[in-house]
Amino acid sequence: MGPSGPTARRSACGRTPPSFTSTSGTPCNPRGDLGGAVAAYREAIRLAPGEPAYRHDLGLALAAKGNLDAAIAAFGEASRIRPDSPAYRRSLALTLMQAGRTDAAIDAYRALVRLSPRAAESHYDLAGALVVAGRVDDAIPSYREALRLRPEFPEALCNLGRALLMKGSYAESLECFRRGHELVNRQSSIDG
Repeated sequence: MGPSGPTARRSACGRTPPSFTSTSGTPCNPRGDLGGAVAAYREAIRLAPGEPAYRHDLGLALAAKGNLDAAIAAFGEASRIRPDSPAYRRSLALTLMQAGRTDAAIDAYRALVRLSPRAAESHYDLAGALVVAGRVDDAIPSYREALRLRPEFPEALCNLGRALLMKGSYAESLECFRRGHELVNRQSSIDG
């Protein structure tokens, strides 16, 4: 078995200053070359085949290049190796959505919700996929759960408002929009 951890990262990625850093912190791809990142991650996988972070990072680089099928395969493999990682599952679900594979994305989001039921973003993402699939009635409880977990979540409030509007619940929809925009304005005044 080849080296793993930081040794494999140095071997696969070199020591030049990175311009691309994955979400898991693997510094690769000097000068923003996505093709170089793909090659570096493939080499890292060869050196440490049991390390899921390299497969995840390969998926990120492949998705950035527009090779969604290969990215989905890489994210799926990372999730298989480390089934308890919400980040790997979320990357898989997001890329399935990007590829237009909505039903598969919904399944992936449901798995993510089972894995991290207290993460408001997981419920929010599932709701968004359900709306895209035309399943607004199923999306509304997921938006509500996201808001139960994180009451000051303006995107969830506004998207719940949109879903309620689609169902003809105008008064509740208007209240969601009002509260969502109020939160955005409050956050903007704090930030700026």
